[in-house]
Amino acid sequence: MCQCCRYLAGWGYLLSQDAVQLVVSRVELYEQQPDKAPGWFAGLHWEDVLVGLLLHEYAQPQNRPDEFRAAWDSCNAGAVVKHMDVEALEVFPMLYTQENGGAWDVQTVKCQVGGYSPGDYWSWKHWRDTLEDVLRV
Repeated sequence: MCQCCRYLAGWGYLLSQDAVQLVVSRVELYEQQPDKAPGWFAGLHWEDVLVGLLLHEYAQPQNRPDEFRAAWDSCNAGAVVKHMDVEALEVFPMLYTQENGGAWDVQTVKCQVGGYSPGDYWSWKHWRDTLEDVLRV
C-alpha cells in the first residue's frame, strides 16, 4: 500500500479474469431476477462503486473487512479505498490533513461533507439527488 496516501481516485479498473466473470455473472443474475438484487443495485447500474460492492461481497479479505468504503460510508482505520463521488474536491484536502496528522491510523476519520447519515445508502442518495447539476442515481 502507498505510504503517502490511503485514498484512491480515478477512472478505470485492473481486474483479474475471475473477478470480471464474478461481476458479470452477478449483474446478469440481478438483471434477470431483480428480487434477488440488493436494494442498492438498481441505483448504481455499472457505476464504479457497484463493481467494488460486488467484489467486496465475494473477495473480502479475512483480516481487513472494511478496506473498501462506499460513497455513503465512514472511513475507519482499515479503509484503503473510498469512493468519493461528488464530494471528492472537498474531501481530498481534509483526508490529506487527517492522514498527515496520524488520525487515520487510530480512529474513524471524517471523509464526507454532505448532509447525510454515514453508512446509510438511502440518506446519501436522497442528499445527492437534491444537488444541482448532479445526475440522479
